[in-house]
Amino acid sequence: MRKINSSAAANRTSAQAAVLESVESRQLFSTFIVTSTADAGTGTLRDALIKANKKSDADLIQFKIGSGVKSIAPSKPMPYIMYPVTIDGTSQPGYAGKPIIELRGDKTWGDGLVLGGGSSTVKGMVINRFKGSGILVVKAGGDTIKGNYIGTDVTGTIDRGNGGKGIVVSFGKNTIGGPNAADRNIISGNGNLGLQFWTYYTAENWVQNNYIGTDVTGNFAIKNGTSGIALNGSPRNTVTGNVLSGNGEDGLVMNISGGGYNKVLNNIVGLNAAGNARLANEHYGIETSTNYNTINDNVVSGNHYSGIVLWLASGSNNIVQGNLVGTDKSGTKDIGNWWRGIDVSNGSKNNLIGGTGVGQRNIISGNDFYGVLVYEGTDNKFINNYVGTDITGFKSLKNFGDGFRLVRTKNVTIQGGIIGYNTGYAVHNGASINTRISGVKLIGNVLFLVKML
Repeated sequence: MRKINSSAAANRTSAQAAVLESVESRQLFSTFIVTSTADAGTGTLRDALIKANKKSDADLIQFKIGSGVKSIAPSKPMPYIMYPVTIDGTSQPGYAGKPIIELRGDKTWGDGLVLGGGSSTVKGMVINRFKGSGILVVKAGGDTIKGNYIGTDVTGTIDRGNGGKGIVVSFGKNTIGGPNAADRNIISGNGNLGLQFWTYYTAENWVQNNYIGTDVTGNFAIKNGTSGIALNGSPRNTVTGNVLSGNGEDGLVMNISGGGYNKVLNNIVGLNAAGNARLANEHYGIETSTNYNTINDNVVSGNHYSGIVLWLASGSNNIVQGNLVGTDKSGTKDIGNWWRGIDVSNGSKNNLIGGTGVGQRNIISGNDFYGVLVYEGTDNKFINNYVGTDITGFKSLKNFGDGFRLVRTKNVTIQGGIIGYNTGYAVHNGASINTRISGVKLIGNVLFLVKML
């Protein structure tokens, strides 16, 4: 039998105990079970939040209020959330992929949930009828908000909007939504914006797969009072795979100094979730007055104003590729924006619209005024786009008016692609300098020729 060094064994035992103690301290958290819809007292959501605020570990709040749909109507604002916490509405018995715990604010004032501890999760909740906003993310960020209905009833079909905004984010690195249908937030019916990212400090957020401005089916509008998403000075965000339709102003607006470098990818803006019927935003589809954004592979159609708008000198150096602007999701059906397809205006410059690859081509067709308006600005490039045809390039989906209308521009390049079937000129060059047109196929435009003024 091997002799054991008692001193060494004692040292190992001591070290192992220290490691275990360290792991336990990191993993220690409390689970609080909500068993009552009352506003205060043992087993209530308020009591769980108060207890979670007593220490800084990452606590879990679950719901077991009988079974099925339950409504909590506080008489005063809920506690400010000081530390990381998970509020898990999916734990309520009877949950089957749609939230059934409602937090309603019609008997109180202020906002719904205020996340101030960072690294928190809110999932599977219905949050509606607060005088302020549904959820605020403040102080820390790194939060996850998924699978919630913010501004509708528990069915996701009736407007029960919060009086302010749906979700307001003031710090960065948050995830709103996710890749799966169960992660989708419905953010609709709110009195102001659906989702707002506010200031330079709200950078690097991920917004995926949400319906903003529609009901749970994506077929009917439950409009937010202003825009669906606003990136107000917020940079380096990714907005992908969302339906941004039915809102009172823009589907998505990016503005205010400090923003830019955002990626807007694969969204449906102005149509239903299937991308085959109009569900208009009442102003623009996508609007930016910030720099260096990438706007790729979206369907931007059916909006009351123009589809994609790049404007002001502060809205320059953007890349716009692979979008369907004025058609359905297949690129074969006319569901035009009521103004132009794309506006580049008021000094916006150095933008690239299209590209040499087939997948980089924009289809800009079916719009109720010009296909493209370029107003002032310099050095904008339009490469290989189809303006006035369907995605194949063979079928007419005419824009009403000119394919391109250039007004007081300088150094516009229109290269490759097709300008076809529009009811005005292919290119109407109005008081513009050094317009360069090459390799473009012109077919069937009513006035056919390029008009140089």
